[in-house]
Amino acid sequence: MLTSLKAPAQEAGGNVSSGGVEFHAVSKTFPDGTQALDAISLHCPAGETTVFVGPSGCGKTTALRMINKMVLPSRGHVTVNGVDVASMATMELRRQIGYVIQNAGLFPHKRVIDNVALIPRLLGEAKSTARDRAAELLKLVGLPVELGRKYPHQLSGGQQQRVGVARALAADPPILLMDEPFSAVDPIVRRDLQNHLKGLQGELRKTIIMVTHDLDEAVFLADQVVVFRPGAVAQVDSPGSILTAPADDYVEGFTKGNAGIKWLSLLPTEGLLLEPVSSDAGAETRAASGWVLQNDDDGRPESWIQAGTPGATGGQGPIPVRSPFVYGVDTLNSALNSAVLSPAGKAVAVDSHGRTRGLVDAREIHAAVRIAKGNDND
Repeated sequence: MLTSLKAPAQEAGGNVSSGGVEFHAVSKTFPDGTQALDAISLHCPAGETTVFVGPSGCGKTTALRMINKMVLPSRGHVTVNGVDVASMATMELRRQIGYVIQNAGLFPHKRVIDNVALIPRLLGEAKSTARDRAAELLKLVGLPVELGRKYPHQLSGGQQQRVGVARALAADPPILLMDEPFSAVDPIVRRDLQNHLKGLQGELRKTIIMVTHDLDEAVFLADQVVVFRPGAVAQVDSPGSILTAPADDYVEGFTKGNAGIKWLSLLPTEGLLLEPVSSDAGAETRAASGWVLQNDDDGRPESWIQAGTPGATGGQGPIPVRSPFVYGVDTLNSALNSAVLSPAGKAVAVDSHGRTRGLVDAREIHAAVRIAKGNDND
């Protein structure tokens, strides 16, 4: 738990502990005449995840960098906890804001543990205390403490990004800025990092403001999505409203690709009717469709075989279970994906430890979608 990782007390007058961020008619024109932003106003609530999304060059990264004074407005002002950031000492402000970028931005000559401990050390903590803090943070972001002895080049891209998140959290900042943090890793690792960030946010409730060009990522992670058009804000809303009630043709055009599938990623699997299965190690459960689900020695779903043909399916052997979903945690999109990939047409539900919990027929998932649509239209 990060509750034990409290940053040193900040001086009065510049504290941003509440974490709410607001843009007040903010414009930015660069020296070459390029207008990146034109009088944008928006509120990023404290303790929530706000995601800026839009095409390249629309101003979303410029807006993000104004929060920690990496970019200064030409007009208007940005406030953090009601305080104009222009009135705050730059270093004092940045000590209270974590920052995560593409490729992690780790120092190659420092070990992982010292990369994470860097900010606490700059804040005056003893080396041993800072390293203890860093070790706890490595565990928090899902990395073994032993990796702390390695150098960044000895880690995978996904591991480096986790270290980057740990370093950003090292001073327990109330605000976390993330600039395309997962865009440089492959899709499977990216989804894993997104899941972990979502879990961390559920525990820590930071004010996260993130930039991405990926609408799927925005819908999955955000409490609030801000859709940028070039230089301006097109819509600020919940992910569901962005997908189902776009403000204008621009937003609709930006979201129309597979919007229905994206919407499924907002709907919970909790409440789906589970067909009972055995969760015992090595157990077999017969599905109504003529297939049998087999568990491995740890009680996790392992493979499908055809009923009456133990250990073989058309002479090709068992079919591995692909994409089981965590019941009550994953969304209907994950459940539907599991059902589609199953030869039995059954999604495989597991518990948080990966053990078999039940089966869900694709028709049950479709019924849940219909109900959700009906509720959405009430």
